Parts: sequence; structure tokens; C-alpha cells
Amino acid sequence: YAFAARAFGRRIALLAGLVLGTAVTYAISCRMVLTDVVFAFFVCASCFASVTAVLAERRRTGLWLLAFACAGIAGLVKGPLGGLIPLLAGWTFAWVSRRPPAPDRRVALLGIATALAIAAPWYVVMIARYGWGYAHAFFIHENVSRLFVAEHPENNHPLYYIVLIVAGSLPWIPAVLVG
Repeated sequence: YAFAARAFGRRIALLAGLVLGTAVTYAISCRMVLTDVVFAFFVCASCFASVTAVLAERRRTGLWLLAFACAGIAGLVKGPLGGLIPLLAGWTFAWVSRRPPAPDRRVALLGIATALAIAAPWYVVMIARYGWGYAHAFFIHENVSRLFVAEHPENNHPLYYIVLIVAGSLPWIPAVLVG
């Protein structure tokens, strides 16, 4: 809501929140306790803090550190994409809006240290306990391979995500078609 309200106004933000909260995919993901919803929350929070910091009239160290902390939590939830998505989104926004793309060097280093302090201990412990097999299974199989091949072979179809998005967007498809 806060992100949409800042970008598009309160009315659209309220509608966006209503659509998200009543979408089939969102409800199912929440009921199944999938980490995707938590991951999306922290990625969006990181992006919101970054955009707010970029648009600020003066340097907003706290907002930048919040952005890095949220990216660290997203990285803890799902891996490297937790940092990569906000980074790419932030650079793209800064480029399109012709604003400085990043905090100053000191704040950036402190932010990276913050994100690593949040996410890295878990991965260090897991690699220490289970060895490089864990690192390969998580970072290569679960993060890199799944960008190209679905976890379940029956989902390896070019229309899979399109069907999933359309079906998961019910009951709002008729409103989109009318709009």
C-alpha cells in the first residue's frame, strides 16, 4: 500500500492492496506457508526504501540501511536473488529517473555489511555442517537451475506461468478485461 500510495496515490494503492489480498495465488501461497510471500515482502520493502532514499532531497542513511537490511532478510529467505532483485530494480529506477543510483561509498559498505551480517551466518553454518553439497544444491540447483527449468517436470511448459498468473489473478480477470 505504501509503495503504491507514494507512486500512484491512495485510491490506487487501496485498490492494489485489495486486489493482492483477494487474489487466488496470494491466498493459496499464504495458506501453504510458502516462503515466496515473505521473500516478496522483503524484496518490495527493500525496493521501497531504496526508491524513497533516491527521491529524498537529502541523503537518507537510515533508508539505505533499511533497504540493505531488507535485502539481507530476503537473501536469507531465498538466496542471492534477495539482493540481486532490489539492486537491479534500484539501478533501473535511478537510471530512468536520472537520479544518483546509490548511497555514498561509506553507507553502501555499511549496508553491504548489514545485509551480509543478516544472511551470511546461516549459509556459513549450513556449509560448515553439510559441506559443499549443500552449497551446490542450494545456490546452483535451487537458484540458478530453477531459473531455466521448473522443479517439477510437468511444469516445463512455455505457457505454465502465463496460465498460473491468469488463474491466480481470479477473481480480478473480468475487471482487467473491462478496464
